[in-house]
Amino acid sequence: MPTAGPSLDAGTFVKRLLAACGEGQNLGDPRSPGTIVAWTVICEGFDDDALKTIIPTAIRLLFRKSDTALRLKTARLYEGVSLQHESIAPYVIAYRRMRAIKRGEFPDAGRLLAETRREMRELSDRFHQILNEAIALQTQNLGLRKDLSEARADSERFRKEAQLARNTLDDAAARALNKLALSLQNLREILDMRTNDPNSTLAESASLTVQSYYMVLEDLGQGDRALKLTKRILGHQFPGNGLF
Repeated sequence: MPTAGPSLDAGTFVKRLLAACGEGQNLGDPRSPGTIVAWTVICEGFDDDALKTIIPTAIRLLFRKSDTALRLKTARLYEGVSLQHESIAPYVIAYRRMRAIKRGEFPDAGRLLAETRREMRELSDRFHQILNEAIALQTQNLGLRKDLSEARADSERFRKEAQLARNTLDDAAARALNKLALSLQNLREILDMRTNDPNSTLAESASLTVQSYYMVLEDLGQGDRALKLTKRILGHQFPGNGLF
């Protein structure tokens, strides 16, 4: 079988592989005649033992870079499916042996040819299972990515809705605090003038208005602010007047 010369190293193999990807070759299914021929060209000059290591290793390393990973995916190689990558070398080895047999390079060619064909059939059966598993894995990954994308979109929508709700509550609290302040000022004025008309119901009415806004602010989680505002505006009128 071919032996790698001094110029045939991993760099040479990678250049050939990426060149084949750039030509639009389908490198994912070595059962296809066009694919196995393309791989045979890529692997030319490398011996059988070297191929068993260099093919899966090179593919794995190229998938680590986004630009080369995209080129491999275009050539229908699956990221993370090591069984696909490892199954390519046995196909290339069997195909090269079959060509050598047909060229008459081996004695007892009939027996070797029958064995090689049987080996390739077994490889095809095994690869069929591998390919199905790879497609299922890719479909599952696509589904997970879609679910993740939808979850992120939902999270962003919920975040915006929560922010809108917070803004709405903040606006409502600001308006209620303003109303409370006005009501407290009105109540204080009424309480200051109460000695002139002890039978007046204005203070009771004003107190109910204050309490209404106070309770609204408590529901909005602004009870502490409402209490501080009430004490500041009523001054000595709070809490001895029995309004709260």
